[in-house]
Amino acid sequence: MTPDASDPSVAATVQWHRHQRLLRQTRRQPGAKRVHALRVGTRRLLARLDLLQILDASPERRRARRRLRRLLRATGPARDAHIQSRLFAELTRHAADPGLRKFRRHLKARERRLTRDVARELRDHERSLRRLEAGRLFVLPAMSRLQWRQAVDGLVGRALRRVLDRQRSARFSVPENYHSWRVALKQFRYLLETLPATGPERAAGRRRLQAAQAAIGDLHDFDLLLGRWEKYAARPTPARALAAHRPALHRRRTALVRRLDRRRLSPAELRRLGAGPGH
Repeated sequence: MTPDASDPSVAATVQWHRHQRLLRQTRRQPGAKRVHALRVGTRRLLARLDLLQILDASPERRRARRRLRRLLRATGPARDAHIQSRLFAELTRHAADPGLRKFRRHLKARERRLTRDVARELRDHERSLRRLEAGRLFVLPAMSRLQWRQAVDGLVGRALRRVLDRQRSARFSVPENYHSWRVALKQFRYLLETLPATGPERAAGRRRLQAAQAAIGDLHDFDLLLGRWEKYAARPTPARALAAHRPALHRRRTALVRRLDRRRLSPAELRRLGAGPGH
């Protein structure tokens, strides 16, 4: 039988019902904090379903995972718009330049539009996920401790290899390139969170992992903002008003890259975190 402290079915059932409540709340009031919380909860639930699927594959879990991934894709643009609007407002809090104010209004208008869109989309996702039965998703057959350890260690090992491969090839000059590293790091982190942390060293390592993921996320969010800025500034009228501010934004990006370099985990640290989690 699966060890009680590590029983994935009970934890996943609790997480599923919490996720359904959050989905309903976000549909009714799709503010930035709730959309972000819904996305984090969706990723954590996906990690639990990945663990359960590797222990005991089922069509219901495959269907649930597909629907949760669609939910992430549906909420992504609204989340990015929230972040870009907030980030640019923070960066230009004391600026009185009319060109900057106009770009802030452009970002806020886009945020409002995408927030309305996501509220409509969440209604369909709520109905789709409600049709899935938690009881059928999370019931596992009896298994030995050895089977449990082997299955968990195998899943974590594959997630770790993805992180190491993508970290090795990450190039900060190409957002799409290092974003795949960020996605792999998220999957690895949320998978580890489904398992008990044994000892202060491993708990501290997970906090470092979260800090590294946050640093990559900050750089990615800033690059998305820069991309929208450059697109907006390519128009004839904004180009003249915004050209003087471009160097300051690029200096900010350089500082974010340096911060990420300081926070990234070495391959040895990552391997220690992924060593024997099923034991």
